[in-house]
Amino acid sequence: MLSYFTKYFLGDVNMNFYQLLQLGPQQLKQQILEEKDLHRRNYLRFILFFRSFLIVCFALIFVIGATLLFGKGNSSVAVGFFCLLLQSRFVNYGYNIFSSIFNMFLISVIVAFDSLLAPKANPFLGFVLNFGFLLFIIFVTCDNPKMGNVAVYVDTYLFSTFLPPQNIREVHLRFIEVAIGFVICSIIFIVHHANQNKDVKFRDVLKHFSLKNKVTQWQLRLAFGISLVLFIGQFCKLPRYFWLGISALSILSIYEPESKKIRHVNINNRVLERIFGIVIGSLLFGVIYTIFPAKFNILIGPLGGLFVGFSATYRWSTVFNCLGALMMATSLYGANASIILRIFNNILGCIVTVIFMLVIKKLVAFYQKGHTNSKV
Repeated sequence: MLSYFTKYFLGDVNMNFYQLLQLGPQQLKQQILEEKDLHRRNYLRFILFFRSFLIVCFALIFVIGATLLFGKGNSSVAVGFFCLLLQSRFVNYGYNIFSSIFNMFLISVIVAFDSLLAPKANPFLGFVLNFGFLLFIIFVTCDNPKMGNVAVYVDTYLFSTFLPPQNIREVHLRFIEVAIGFVICSIIFIVHHANQNKDVKFRDVLKHFSLKNKVTQWQLRLAFGISLVLFIGQFCKLPRYFWLGISALSILSIYEPESKKIRHVNINNRVLERIFGIVIGSLLFGVIYTIFPAKFNILIGPLGGLFVGFSATYRWSTVFNCLGALMMATSLYGANASIILRIFNNILGCIVTVIFMLVIKKLVAFYQKGHTNSKV
């Protein structure tokens, strides 16, 4: 009886359970769609659920534990380093371990100190700081855009910088938290990547930095575009204006190495998907927040995280990410104001980013035309 139950619900128990847990929801869902055997489909569905459940449980333990130790004002740092912790296991920087750990240390210093600088600076100085720090972070971690790790590092920067500590005690605790996070991520990085890219030095990567290089153009566009929308949000004194930066990141992180033109069609698709996800996700949060008894509202964030684990598309990931983001904002602005603010900030961020991309496209076309004419 037990063997039948195991076979029916878990399929082939001889396959590597741990390896399947490493797959993303998109890969698992694709396998489920392609699988014809009912037992194995059940097995893969169980893996998909169990994977998402484990990540949410680990995130809750990590973030709640860090918040209790280092204060509520530093919970954003805990969220960022949790994401970095997961990312450190799978993606390296593309050069030797010594240079990688040193640059990770510099990123940690930026994360620790920039929340004391950029949000309190005037918008113009804030733009300079954001552009410089973002360009450094993007350059040292994302030499290969196909790896997709740019979002994790930039999100960590945005969360940590624009959700600053509330008092001097939390400032001191933030330094300790960042130091511990750096040590944990470094250990994971060394364990999984110490033997990779041994012969590649960071100065070899520096040689790639050129305005003629497509990757460099993408890095500059990403850093400048995010800094621009943050400048607008700070200049207009918008609450939670780092949401504009996250919108810009989601659009500008698209990279197409083969094309000489900016990926206009896919960017339009991404903009529409983000607006759809933000509006639907915010309204969904409003419905759940209203229906749920007040004492259970704290579960809305983890519920969103669980559904993100099932999401194989950007659109639905955006929908369910709204639940956790709005739950955090509600404690400051209330539910209704947070919903309006999230929709407004994200749509504004999308509009500014699209205008920025169109201007860049025109400037590139003008430069290429002038450069061609000068050769004739």
